[in-house]
Amino acid sequence: RKHEERCIETQGSSGKSGTGRENAPALLDPDFAPLITAEHWRYRDVTIIGNATVKDPGVPEGDERLMRDHHAVIAVQVGDLVRVYPCLLMLRNGVINDTLADRTILVYLDRHHGLGFVYDRNILEHRFTFADSGYMYEHTAGSRTYLVDLLWDRDTESLWSIALGQAISGPMCGAALKPMDERFWRRTTWGEVRRQHPDAQVLMANQHYLGMVQPWFPRHRPTVEAPQAAAAAVLSDG
Repeated sequence: RKHEERCIETQGSSGKSGTGRENAPALLDPDFAPLITAEHWRYRDVTIIGNATVKDPGVPEGDERLMRDHHAVIAVQVGDLVRVYPCLLMLRNGVINDTLADRTILVYLDRHHGLGFVYDRNILEHRFTFADSGYMYEHTAGSRTYLVDLLWDRDTESLWSIALGQAISGPMCGAALKPMDERFWRRTTWGEVRRQHPDAQVLMANQHYLGMVQPWFPRHRPTVEAPQAAAAAVLSDG
């Protein structure tokens, strides 16, 4: 109940904790390029934040390669399929809804702390689509308090905390996020991926993001009902 009340307060905070639903881009079923193609991407051709491009300091003049061996990436492997999500590109698209073989996944970059995570999008036998809500949540761990992003799902309009690993508001309140088995993904570097998986697919830059198909209006008030019952009622509506 405490989590729910804090979330309601955040939503009514006159923009102090965010600017509303899907303030930042999220990708749905994104496009990928062969790794050998990504090797030749130039930093000046890639938009990272707003209309700005990013170049590593200290790169020799005339060297325009975007990807560097030390760059952090998230690598996911299902069978023989390997997909690579460069954290540099995820500064623009920090929430990615993807499908590998028969697995639907959420790849998320905490842009404040530089950490990537991978989750299963199938929760309670439903495939969810996630995006950045534009809100932030005050999270306390030990003696430290810090702000973390809140995700939301477009299916039930519930808010989800990565830090707590669960929905904290809406029909899914209390339902847990499902981390993907770490046997199938890891945080690594571009150089390691190049050496180990030369046939990998790499998230393409400059992609259109998952925008709203209509203005967002709350259809469901936050609830503390059992998530299975509440979610079933909401999902059956549409």
